[in-house]
Amino acid sequence: MKKFQLLNWLLVAFLAFQFTACDNEPLEGDFVDDTVAEAEEGQLICSVNNQDFASETSSGILSGNILVITSTNATTGEVITLSVADPAEGTFSLTAGQGTPTFGMYAQSSTETNPYVSFAALGGTGELTITNLDMDALTVSGTFNFIGGRFALDADGNPILDGSGNPVIENVTLSDGAFNTVVFTIEDDGNGNAEDEFYAEVEGSVFEDISLTVSETTVGGFDMLNLVAIDTTGAMIRIDIPKDLGVGTFDFFTGISDGTKLIAVYNAGTGGENLTSSNGSITFTEFGNITGKLKATFSFTATDPLGTDPTVVNITEGSFSVDYVDNSSPITNELTAEVDGVAFAASLIDIVETTVNDVPVIFISAEDETNTQFIRLNFPSSIEVGMYPLMPAIVDGTENVGLFIPDTDTPRNFNSSSGTLEIISYDTVSGIIEGRFQFTAEDLTGQDPAIYEITTGIFTVQLNP
Repeated sequence: MKKFQLLNWLLVAFLAFQFTACDNEPLEGDFVDDTVAEAEEGQLICSVNNQDFASETSSGILSGNILVITSTNATTGEVITLSVADPAEGTFSLTAGQGTPTFGMYAQSSTETNPYVSFAALGGTGELTITNLDMDALTVSGTFNFIGGRFALDADGNPILDGSGNPVIENVTLSDGAFNTVVFTIEDDGNGNAEDEFYAEVEGSVFEDISLTVSETTVGGFDMLNLVAIDTTGAMIRIDIPKDLGVGTFDFFTGISDGTKLIAVYNAGTGGENLTSSNGSITFTEFGNITGKLKATFSFTATDPLGTDPTVVNITEGSFSVDYVDNSSPITNELTAEVDGVAFAASLIDIVETTVNDVPVIFISAEDETNTQFIRLNFPSSIEVGMYPLMPAIVDGTENVGLFIPDTDTPRNFNSSSGTLEIISYDTVSGIIEGRFQFTAEDLTGQDPAIYEITTGIFTVQLNP
């Protein structure tokens, strides 16, 4: 699956809700004025609570069937985002519900973690008209109006409640909006990766996904992944994943997320509220930040985090295997570790693929020229994602071995007397391998009694880039 990247903090728009709009659906609601001023070429203008907004930069991304227009005024920091599913010349409702991501969003700054979104449950509504969509010149023009809503938050980021115990909602009105020949780029063809897989059961019934996307975003300085699966009825399962999470088993967050939490979301696509994980966990067996390969199993119970909807939905037998990065260019090989608590940073890395007793073997050799130290790892080319013990020496080629040389000026081999090698991700197409290692290094000849502890080892390498 090619990377589906809208803008740095777009994940917040999906924080508590997933949005729906039907094309050519007339808006129900009143707006301040239908008179629209003329925007300059490449510009978006509107009125924000009766205050003029004019973008200094505007651009769009068409990824699959979703067109996202992002307009920024760098002077004020304001950002306006318009997202349209299945874009075409015509009128679209921006009143966001559940399903396809068609909505309007307004943020007072590019680092905003609580933007206003045209979600109906927050008093939101709106309309967008595409007057010209030029697929040859890759430009789009149109008009829009919307009302966005958000939860009022206190200084700690918690919802502010009124006297009845309900969350306080804040609204903003964007009127007289227009955008003129905004240039957009096509990020991918929307076909995804044929090898991507998703499975889950909702109350015992199979969730048959027809759409599976993964987006990379940054929220409040935290890098996030947003996995969304939609089935034939419009029901949605979403998982928000911190990008630094890694391999292992983790409990889902059970509160109202600020966009930086590991959380699961379910919506039946019938017009109700989003239900979020009140319990549950996910286990990642592969987590490649460079390869983009993710494999996991999960289950959770979904409830209304605000407690207004009594619906309880059990999602079980969940699993997915995706590759969200198109590794079309070479990467920079890296290997770091600590030797007895002192940093080892490789300045030279060499990758050799050879055979030992007819067994294909990979050798990763790394030298820290500053500290005149050397680390080498070898393992069979057929290795898969998982954890493996490190052995002292190569016998038939199937062994995983670590080697350390404390001083390359007077080299002496210290082999792994114990330790582990973990393959976090292995993309056999691009040849990218991500892994971790740690081992105790000893002189197997017994001539030098020194023992070295190599810890926190991490590597990312690419075979035959």
